[in-house]
Amino acid sequence: MIKPMAFPNTNTNYIVKGTNSFGCYNTQNIAIKVFALPNITISANDTSICFNDSVRLDANGASTYQWFGSNLSNNTGSFVYAKPNTSGLYSVKGKSINGCYKSASIYVNVNNLPALTMSMSNDTLCSGDSSLLSVLCPDSNVNYLWSNGFSNASIWVKPITNQIFKVYGTNANNCIDSIDFPITVYTTPELNVLTPDTTICK
Repeated sequence: MIKPMAFPNTNTNYIVKGTNSFGCYNTQNIAIKVFALPNITISANDTSICFNDSVRLDANGASTYQWFGSNLSNNTGSFVYAKPNTSGLYSVKGKSINGCYKSASIYVNVNNLPALTMSMSNDTLCSGDSSLLSVLCPDSNVNYLWSNGFSNASIWVKPITNQIFKVYGTNANNCIDSIDFPITVYTTPELNVLTPDTTICK
């Protein structure tokens, strides 16, 4: 039995002719209908995000979809949410109503948060004392904003009660992280010295 292969690009009629050993023959028409592949596209609300952020991915051009990639909210549907830990590709495989498949991909870039560390001259104070708070970051282009409104890398504080000072750091990719500075304040003792007489003889 002969099994020829055909790869038509458009709807095509094929005619097969069979002849036996006596020279008798017959023909048969075979109509092949060719469906177009779905035109799959992917869009994202943002293709460059910060670490710990999510991105919405939308697919169009097919009837059903299957998604591939890390940390997806689900694997099917016309849209998904992704929360990647590192930069990489997300792909979707779309199926048309005629059963034809096609895939598309999109690259999502993940930017690091500023690596903030803290330094403080003292985290326990007596009432009336001060402490120097400093935020450190290996990134050179980082803007700071403290919970008390200051924007320097280091500030002096003089809290009157226990307090947590927070500083936010924003890097060049507009990614934000924060760090807390907890300070405990102890009240100074109140002295009440009693003497029988404040005037004495020499």
